[in-house]
Amino acid sequence: MPEDYHANERLWFKGAAENRDTVYITEPYIDAASGGMCFTMSKMLSDNETVVALDFNFSDMQESISKMTSSSDRNALIVTQTGMILGYRDMSLVGERISKKLPEYEKILERVINSKNNDSFSAEIDGITQTIFSSETNNGWYMILSADNFSLFKDSHRQMLITILVSLLMISVIVIFYLNGV
Repeated sequence: MPEDYHANERLWFKGAAENRDTVYITEPYIDAASGGMCFTMSKMLSDNETVVALDFNFSDMQESISKMTSSSDRNALIVTQTGMILGYRDMSLVGERISKKLPEYEKILERVINSKNNDSFSAEIDGITQTIFSSETNNGWYMILSADNFSLFKDSHRQMLITILVSLLMISVIVIFYLNGV
């Protein structure tokens, strides 16, 4: 390690030292070596001096987000409780604050954080009604998926319309047979 590198001054080391009985997970940060967004999981060993740490980058997470947002009617967002964007379809927003870069999601995040059951709810984003689904990770990050209501319920609406048309057709046939019988 370079002479100016002191592991015991790093957030992951301090967090592991303060939380000896659990695995400590840092807030995401820009890795000095790779320049990419990452987080570190660390654990103080039983000798109370040695910390084992492992860095994780967000490339796999971003790949998953890209798959979920492959169509324009859905958006996936991973964000910390403090409002830092960890994953979004636009990679340039990763590491930024939701309040500055995606203000339309700020109230949604607040509602998700205050929700105890992670129930889905409707919200308007860019003038379009969306259904919001969310899930909280063990380390306090939130996965938020918004889906355009029209696209989400399109198949149900189509099926209801077909059912109504078939019912009207059947009623018409019954009325015709009734009138013919009279």
